[in-house]
Amino acid sequence: MSQIDRPTRPRRSLLFVPGLRPDRFAKALDAGADIVCIDMEDAVALPRKDEGRALTLPLFREQSHPQVEK
Repeated sequence: MSQIDRPTRPRRSLLFVPGLRPDRFAKALDAGADIVCIDMEDAVALPRKDEGRALTLPLFREQSHPQVEK
């Protein structure tokens, strides 16, 4: 089923996690929120954006969490 063919699912909760806190990523994914946002904008100061990307991008390269919608 393509992304376009999927039915829309209502979302009730959104959890933000700072991009500089990889120690919190798994806990956030396990928390049961409908959406988890790894925040690279407001939560990361401009001089630390590269550091935040380096900490965050491996999360997306690794095997997906069982609760992550594909």
